[in-house]
Amino acid sequence: KRFTTKEERIRLSSTTSFLETMVSILNNCISTTNGTVIDTKLLTEFDFIYVMYMSRIVSYGPMYAITVNCPHCHNTYRHKANLDDLNVVYLDDDFKEPFKIGPLPKSGDILEIRYLRIYDIIDIEKEGKEILLQDPNYQGDPTYNGKIERRIVSVNGKQLSNYEKKIYVENLSAYDNQYINYKRIYLSLNSIENSNDSILYIGTVKENAIGHQRCFTFSLTL
Repeated sequence: KRFTTKEERIRLSSTTSFLETMVSILNNCISTTNGTVIDTKLLTEFDFIYVMYMSRIVSYGPMYAITVNCPHCHNTYRHKANLDDLNVVYLDDDFKEPFKIGPLPKSGDILEIRYLRIYDIIDIEKEGKEILLQDPNYQGDPTYNGKIERRIVSVNGKQLSNYEKKIYVENLSAYDNQYINYKRIYLSLNSIENSNDSILYIGTVKENAIGHQRCFTFSLTL
C-alpha cells in the first residue's frame, strides 16, 4: 500500500537506524494475496532495495529528481530519473547459496559465500558501533570487514569460526578482496562464464544492473 502520513512521520523522525526504520515501514505496507506475512529484514540487499524502489513509485510516483555537485568543476547537475525504467535483472530460478568463488588470484583459496540479508547488515552496523566505542583509535569503517566476514561460509571447504573469519579477512590481500566483490556480483548472474576477457571491474564508472540494484564500475586489466 502507499505510504501514509504515519509512515512519512516515522521515516523522517525515527531514532533507529535507517534500515530498521525502513523494515518496520515496509513490513506494514506489504500485503500478499494469500495472507503470507513478509518480513523484509529476511530479504537480500538487492531485493530490499527493489522493494524500496517499488514502494517509492507507489507512494510518490516514478519520477525522481537528482542533484549532483561535481567535486572537480563544482558545477551542479540536475537530472530526473524515471524509476519505472530501471533495468531489473533476476537471478536464475535454480540459483543456490552458498556459491563458490575461486581460486583467488593471490592466495589460491576457494571460498563459499552467500549474499547478505538485511538482518545481517543491521547486526553488522550495531557491531561496528560497539567496536568504535571500545576502541576509539580504530582506523576505518569496521562494517567493511564485517560484511566480508558475514558473506564467507567456508574457505577451502572448511567452515571458520567468527574469530577465524576476522583474522582471515583482516589479512586478505586487497586484490583478492576486490576479486571476491567482482565475482560475487557477476558470477551469480552468469555474466562472466561466457567471457574470454581478463577484465576485473571495480570502482565507480561504468553502469550495470546488478540483481535489482545498480552498481557503477571501472575496469582494471589483470
